[in-house]
Amino acid sequence: MKYTFRIQCETPQQVQSRYHAIGIRPRMPGFGAWIDGVDLAAELAAEVRLELRKALLDFGVLFFRDQARLAPQTQAALASVFGGGPYDGNAQLQRAQAHPDVELLVSDEQRPPYADSWHTDISWKRQPPLGTLIQIQERPPLGGNTCWTCTRKAFACLSPGMQLHLQGLRAVHAHVSPRILSERSFSTQKVEAVLRSDPPVTHPVVITHPLTGQKALYVNELWTVTIEGLHPAEARGLLRMLHEWTRQPEFQLHHEWETNGVAVWDNYTTQHYAHADYYPAYRLNQRLTFSVPSAVAA
Repeated sequence: MKYTFRIQCETPQQVQSRYHAIGIRPRMPGFGAWIDGVDLAAELAAEVRLELRKALLDFGVLFFRDQARLAPQTQAALASVFGGGPYDGNAQLQRAQAHPDVELLVSDEQRPPYADSWHTDISWKRQPPLGTLIQIQERPPLGGNTCWTCTRKAFACLSPGMQLHLQGLRAVHAHVSPRILSERSFSTQKVEAVLRSDPPVTHPVVITHPLTGQKALYVNELWTVTIEGLHPAEARGLLRMLHEWTRQPEFQLHHEWETNGVAVWDNYTTQHYAHADYYPAYRLNQRLTFSVPSAVAA
């Protein structure tokens, strides 16, 4: 008998019936949604803020069309809608002059795109960020799309025996991973400096979401180095299987950007992959990562 993914699927009408202050249209069964009728540059009513936070937890990644270009201060303030405020993330990235918490990710002929691997943002921190909010303020004429995969669905669709086995394991995440070292030119001094600043950390292979209690796979091909207590060959084999498993189309969502399009996603239940098919065209991404609310993190 064929193994069947049992993914709970509401109709769009059932989804919208649970929301009253925002328009919401799911993009995949239980994963990803368009949000309609919300101007992110305006002051948001309390009920709108509440439902946006609920929608992110329900669907993992949200998309907003027809938005104005967000000032860095406005984008930083939006973090409080979805989480606990701006996250002190990767100090090596360029920052917006108007706000130090907002990152500017620029790709052009001198700075080729480099996020073309499945990853979760900043999983190499002991307390990872809750989510990421980005606006593509300048997009290439073609290409530059982004894919997300739902690691909550990926875990739920594993066999019960595999779920049980994985929940007893912990994985090592490192800012300087073997893949990074093989793809970029790092001096010994830079590697040592990065590892001193961000030493490797461990996280459960199956993470429990700090706000919902839901379980999701938490390993990714960019930052996860090995699994504690396993022979290196066992760890490589298990990680390879999990990476392939989470990339299955049933768990994925593919997004084509428009200028000033906005997306926000939950880093505890998703991975993403930024297409690198537009070189040497210009692309400007204004990004902010936000933390788990302090009351929960504590």
